[in-house]
Amino acid sequence: MAGREGNMLEHYIVDTSADVNLANDNTLNNDGSLLYPMFAQDDIDFRITAYYLAGAGGIQAAMSGPAGFTALNYNVNIASAGAAKVTSNVAQAWDVTAADGAGQGLITIFGHVNNGVNAGDLVFRWAQNVSNAANTTIYRGSSLVIIRY
Repeated sequence: MAGREGNMLEHYIVDTSADVNLANDNTLNNDGSLLYPMFAQDDIDFRITAYYLAGAGGIQAAMSGPAGFTALNYNVNIASAGAAKVTSNVAQAWDVTAADGAGQGLITIFGHVNNGVNAGDLVFRWAQNVSNAANTTIYRGSSLVIIRY
């Protein structure tokens, strides 16, 4: 085995088994399916692929994880028919990205985290960007892929 001799990489894939709808709510909510329970000292790469339909309120997305990590680097991309926005975060903070307006789209989040001494969930968070009565939906088949070193 070239490169990482003696190390086994562990791969985890979780996905949503049903559409999830949210209306009248612009407070970030933890997604009940797209999460990974991190151990203390975990060293992982992660990738979110979330397919969505936003009502007039748009959508916002973020990742959240245990406090006290030692390194974090991730990129969030929200691409829709109406607009695209990219933000990169290389600081030690969890960031929020938002897209205005209605439409279907794709949220991709790629990153790496070296966890510290605190265990806890690495979780995808999302909400409407502006509270609106029209549903914002994360579609079935959206996924979280984890590579644990």
